[in-house]
Order: sequence, then structure tokens, then C-alpha cells
Amino acid sequence: MPYHQIKLKITPAQQRKAINGGSIRLTPSCIGSGDTCMVHPMNYKKLTNAKGGVNLVLSPGEIMATANSNGLAGSGFSINDVWSSIKTAGKWLKDSGVGSALADVAQTVATPFVGEKAASIGRQILKTTTGVGMKGKRSKKTISASGLYL
Repeated sequence: MPYHQIKLKITPAQQRKAINGGSIRLTPSCIGSGDTCMVHPMNYKKLTNAKGGVNLVLSPGEIMATANSNGLAGSGFSINDVWSSIKTAGKWLKDSGVGSALADVAQTVATPFVGEKAASIGRQILKTTTGVGMKGKRSKKTISASGLYL
């Protein structure tokens, strides 16, 4: 199903919010003017039928289609915006330790298919190239509580 082109006036803050999967509010003056964006036919219908504005959530496919539409004049999202969000998500995965846990699970799942040694080597390559699996930034605060425990 091909995406439809529509002009939307989206602020940089709204772009970041949309890239991170959030809902953005577009007023009637934002629809039909601004930069060209690629949207799913259902979102296109929602935007063209909007009377008093609309809350819009863009899918990753819509964002990538808009970013890749270099031939269009004034694309709504730049590749740099998308890439910086990917890097931010990667940093969070590394620093929070979630990426390490996901890599451990991937190693466990891959072991029956590629063998223990190959899975271990793959995990080591991931660790050295991305840093996932190395100690992340963790808080050293101790939690103390008082009250009734059942």
C-alpha cells in the first residue's frame, strides 16, 4: 500500500516526539502547508477530514518514507533526525543494561542453531563493537524504606 504525500508544518520538537513514537497535535493551519510528508492512507484520510485539528502518530515506516523522499522538495524529516534518535536509543540500551540482557537472550537462542562457540564469538563481537554487555552507568544509591511489610 503506497504512502500519500501531504504537506504538514511540523516543528522540530514535534519531529523528535513523532520519531520517538509519540502523538503530535496538528492544528488546521499545520495541515496543507509546510514540508512534504509521506503518510499511510488511513492517516491521510484522518488529516484531510480534520476540522479542528488532529492528534497524529506516525509509524516508523512513514517516518522512514518521509526521510528517504529526497527527491521531494522540503522533506519533513531529515535522515539526521532519524539517525540521532537511533543513536539515542542505542545509548539508552547500553547505559541501562537492557541491551546486555537482550544480547544474552540472543546468545541463548542462537546456541542451538550455530553452536556454543559461534554464539559466544558473536556475543563477544557485539560487546567489542557496540559496548553492549559492558558495565553500564548504574546508580549506587541505596534504597531504605520504613513501614509495615506483609
